[in-house]
Amino acid sequence: MAVSPKGVIIGFGFGTASTADQPMAETFLAARRRPSPRLSSVGRAAAGCHVADKGFEGEENRLGWLDRYGARVISSQKE
Repeated sequence: MAVSPKGVIIGFGFGTASTADQPMAETFLAARRRPSPRLSSVGRAAAGCHVADKGFEGEENRLGWLDRYGARVISSQKE
């Protein structure tokens, strides 16, 4: 799910519980970067950054998403 700074839902997607978060994020970010009428619920590419939980940490993920989709993802780091 993507929300605006004011908390309004501006994009969402669903997947099975058995699917890992990162592959779903990959599809979500790709669909936001290159909109398709078949996946219109994901919304448009973010003008700012995406704030995510620990499940999306990792420099490799963040750099890849930035390079491929122009998506800046910020997450807390595990200690």
